[in-house]
Amino acid sequence: MMAGRPLNFFTPAPWPADEAARQARVDSIRHIEAAADPRLAEIVARAAALFGVGVAALSIVDRNRQNWIVRVGTDIDGTTRALSFCGHVVADPGRVLTVRDAASDARFAGNPLVTAGGIRFYAGAPLMLDGSPLGALCVTDTSAHPELDPAAQAELARLAAEASDILAGYATRDSDAA
Repeated sequence: MMAGRPLNFFTPAPWPADEAARQARVDSIRHIEAAADPRLAEIVARAAALFGVGVAALSIVDRNRQNWIVRVGTDIDGTTRALSFCGHVVADPGRVLTVRDAASDARFAGNPLVTAGGIRFYAGAPLMLDGSPLGALCVTDTSAHPELDPAAQAELARLAAEASDILAGYATRDSDAA
C-alpha cells in the first residue's frame, strides 16, 4: 500500500501461440489505405451509436502497439500493446470480450487507461484475416455498463466481421508480390 491506497496492477494480454503467423497477417494489411476507407469509418460510427458510447475504434494489434486506424470520439491513435484491452481479444478471438467495469476487474483495474484515462466499459469483437486475429472493433465508455446480452454481442461480432471483410481487401498476398 502507498499512502493508504492499495496498489493496483493490471494483466497485459498473453501473446497467442501462433503470434508469428498472426503478425504476418497484420503486416499484410495496408493500414494507411484502409484507414481512409469510408466504409470502415461508417462501421465504427455505427458501433459507437449502437452501444451509446463515447469512443469506438478499429484496433490493429501490432508487435508492440495497438493502432486505432479508424476511430470516433478520441484523437488518440493507439496505445502500447501492453496496455491494450484489444490484445485480450487477440489472445482469445473466439468470443466478444465485455468488461463491464474495468475499475473493478482485476485484469484492468491498475491499467493507466483506466486509472488516468477513465475507461470503465469496454467491449471488443475480433477482426479476423485468414483465421488469425488482427485486432478488434471496440467500444469504450467512461462509465460502467451492464453485461452485453447475446444479441448485442452478436451485433458487435457482425460489425467486426463486416470490417474484417473490408480489411481483407487491403491485404497483400504472396501472389501480389510476384
